[in-house]
Amino acid sequence: MAEVQKSNELIGDIRGFGLLQAIELVKNPSTKEPINAGKLFGLISGPIASRGLWLVNCGRYGNVLRFMPPLTIAHDHFKNAIEIIVDVLNEHKDDLCE
Repeated sequence: MAEVQKSNELIGDIRGFGLLQAIELVKNPSTKEPINAGKLFGLISGPIASRGLWLVNCGRYGNVLRFMPPLTIAHDHFKNAIEIIVDVLNEHKDDLCE
């Protein structure tokens, strides 16, 4: 995820322990202004869920994606989940930054 953060300005911070990770999404990496929680929920319940990935948003502003895979997750499944997140964020970047 740290590699993805370098190329995606929506990702303001990545934190967590082991596989339990949180991805904070921001409109601007300099100001750390959070994206709209309702728009993020729309992505989670729409395009992300339709691709078979279940996530929850959390955090004070609702702008954090919580990623909690089972400890037995296969590497391919983990990689696919990250690709889904990145693809959807890239596809809807303009909507999230409004």
